[in-house]
This record gives sequence, structure tokens and C-alpha cells, in this order.
Amino acid sequence: MPTVNESDLEWTEEDHGETAFRRKQLSAAADGEGIGCSLYELPPGKRSWPYHYHTGNEEAIYVLDGEGTLRLDGERHSLTAGDYWEDEE
Repeated sequence: MPTVNESDLEWTEEDHGETAFRRKQLSAAADGEGIGCSLYELPPGKRSWPYHYHTGNEEAIYVLDGEGTLRLDGERHSLTAGDYWEDEE
């Protein structure tokens, strides 16, 4: 697997109303097959994805800067810079 630096990757952009973000697909650039890893940048007040869940993989979030809200099992959890969260399944 090659070493990838995020600064060498281009942003892709999604904008669908409340869902809007910029994304760099780090694991895809490193030819990753068994793990996914992306860098996201969200505008204030926007969501990265509609409410959803995974049955076949775990998910983790690490907040580099700013703050946000994680919706999980009908509850909302505040996240701020430096926070790490991972799926328990």
C-alpha cells in the first residue's frame, strides 16, 4: 500500500440540501480494500450523510477542528475538536 498525504489529493464535493461536504478518500488513494478512511469538511449547519446505519462494517469519527453532532439510536451527542468516537459493533 502506498503512502498517501491528504494534501496531494483533490477534494470531491457533494451538495444535496442539508447534506453538503467536501471529501478526500484516503484509503481509496492508498489502494485500501479492507478499510475505508475519508477526510470530510462540512460547512456550518450541514450534514455529511442522511441518517443511516451499517450492518457490515464499523465506523469511526475523529474531529480535527470545529464541532458537530452525532445522531445515534435516536439520541444526539455533541462532538468537538479532539473527540474520537467509534461504533461498538
